[in-house]
Formats: sequence, C-alpha cells, structure tokens
Amino acid sequence: VTPAIAAALATTDALSSGAGIGGRVLKALTQAGACFYWYHEQEEEVDPMIHLHVPRLVIAGYLLSMATSLHGYLARRGDVKTRQEACQGAANAVLGLAAFSQGPLGYATQLLFLLMFRVLRRWLQALGSDYRVVGCIALFTAGRFYFYATGHACQFSSLQYDVAFIGNDTFFAPTAAFILAVNTLGYDVGAFISVGGLYVDASLSSEFTFGLHALRVFFATACVAVQRRHLMVWAIFAPRFIFDCTLFAAATAAFVFAGLLPGSAPMRGKTT
Repeated sequence: VTPAIAAALATTDALSSGAGIGGRVLKALTQAGACFYWYHEQEEEVDPMIHLHVPRLVIAGYLLSMATSLHGYLARRGDVKTRQEACQGAANAVLGLAAFSQGPLGYATQLLFLLMFRVLRRWLQALGSDYRVVGCIALFTAGRFYFYATGHACQFSSLQYDVAFIGNDTFFAPTAAFILAVNTLGYDVGAFISVGGLYVDASLSSEFTFGLHALRVFFATACVAVQRRHLMVWAIFAPRFIFDCTLFAAATAAFVFAGLLPGSAPMRGKTT
C-alpha cells in the first residue's frame, strides 16, 4: 500500500505550479524515503541504520523543501504570484511532516487533503474573489476535521507519544517536542498556510482565517470561565482550552511570519 500512496502523492505534488524541477525531485525522493522507512518498520527485524537515519533524512528533506520554497520567494523580492507558490510549498512540507509522523496511512490522509485543496482552488478561481470567505472557512474546517480524523482529541491522553521516538532510539527532548508538535498541530497549521495558496492576494484571506482561530479561542475562554466550577473542568474544559490556545499560538506565529515577508504588507496599500 505504501509505495502506491507514495507514487500518487509524488505525482500530485509534481503538478504543483510552485515547485521547480529540483523541488519536485526533492519532494518525490522525500516521499519515497518516508514510505521506504514505514515499509521496513513493518518487518519483524528492522535494520538499525534504517530505523535511525532514514527518518532523519526524511525530516531534513521536508525542512529543506520548506526552505527552498521560502528562498524562491525571497529571490523574487516579494512577487505576489511567487508568494502564493511559496505558501503552497510550505504547506505541503508541513502536511508531509505531519503525515510522516502518523505512519503509512498518514500519506493517504495527506493525499486526500491535497486533492481537496486543488478542487477547492479551481472552484474558487472559477467563482471569483467574492467567494474567498468560503475558501477560508473550508480550509479552517478541514484543519479541524483532519485533527480529529487522524486520532487526535483535546485530551493529553490522546497525544501520540510514540512519534517522539521516530529517528531516535532514546528520548531526546528537542526533537521529540518538534515531532510531537507537528504530529498534533500539523494539519491545522498546514491548512492555515494553505490559505496563502488559494489567492494571489491572500492578505485579507489570511487575516480572516486568523480571526476564525481567535474567535474559537475567545469562545473556549468564555466556556472555561462559565464552567470553572464544573466537576469536570480539569478533565474536559481545561485541556480543550490549552489545546486551542496552543494552536492559536502556532497560527499567530505563522501569521506574523507571513506578514514579515517582503511584499506582503504593501499589497493593501496599493489597493487603497
């Protein structure tokens, strides 16, 4: 199953307009290396070299893919079309890391997300910019849907702690925290970054999606305030509040970083 998923995903990524020849080759090799790793992990006896070094190379490949997307944008000094392509490439890298940490079938989930994104983008391009709010709400909802569809929940007991040992035979806090964060928040953050790949001028769309995250945190805070005397406040309401605040912090970091990129702030100044 995993080679078929890898081939389909590599083909889907190759259709991306935001990747050059080198970027497409890097994506294909990274996806193939990831599925090669999970394929051998199913065997009874796993080579220690494959168990330790292949996932490290895969993670480095995804990070390098994200860096090349950003470098391609900076090389063009703020071209709005390249900004759209860079957001799409960075989102694909984040989604790939999340899928890699979730096992072989994680790539089937990423493939569904990418196909959904391409259908949504073509549909919105046909309808025009008047329906951009629909795209923002769709991606915001998709990020929440894939959070629960991949076995997560707003409970500390639902954290997939075993992913902390991917590429390590012992517990190492920095890499464990990074992989666990990507595993938990990857689809929400990837969906947020994907908003920049829907439109050439994505400043207003990103702000609206950021507002949706802020609105969710506001209602979560209000819920905790109302239920602070509830018997199950520490079992239900407080963990959900912590998860929502953590996701909001990640979305804020992505939003601020995108706003600091050259060419992102002046776009609205030209229209006014």
